[in-house]
Amino acid sequence: MKLYSHHIFILLCFLILLASATKIAKIQWKENVKLQLTYYKGKPVVNSKFYANTNTQLSITITKKQHVTADAVAYFDPYKSWIRPSSPTSVIQHEQLHFDITEIYARELRKQIKVLSLLKMKPEEHKAKLTNLYNTVAHQLRNDQARYDVESKHSLNIPMQKKWADSVAIRLNLLKAYSK
Repeated sequence: MKLYSHHIFILLCFLILLASATKIAKIQWKENVKLQLTYYKGKPVVNSKFYANTNTQLSITITKKQHVTADAVAYFDPYKSWIRPSSPTSVIQHEQLHFDITEIYARELRKQIKVLSLLKMKPEEHKAKLTNLYNTVAHQLRNDQARYDVESKHSLNIPMQKKWADSVAIRLNLLKAYSK
């Protein structure tokens, strides 16, 4: 009986591992990789007036060994993002720009991390400055994302959507030295 329950336990562990392996992890921003409808795994909000919701995240990793180092990354979270099947094709382009805007701020954060690394300071002070820097940049990101939605009317204002697309492309290019 003991051997039988051990096999069931192993089988259950394997099934749990297999189920978790099929879940798409967060997707890191990449230059030539665009969001696809199939990436959206979240359930659309029934009463939402919007066609989609794209959850992007700006992440910073701070490590302290002999000295403090940091890195910033822009992510897309498939399970916190949703899109209605009946959405116009322009919606995915609008949502892609949200992800691109997050990458702009990841690059800006990497740029400022590099500047901070040149300064001589104690590890605790360096870590505190990095945390403050992240909070400032994350606040700017949230404001820019909100402004984008307001000005483009969530993709419905086509001339403004085009203006934002051009601006984002220029900003990404200006910060190309800080891409991954």
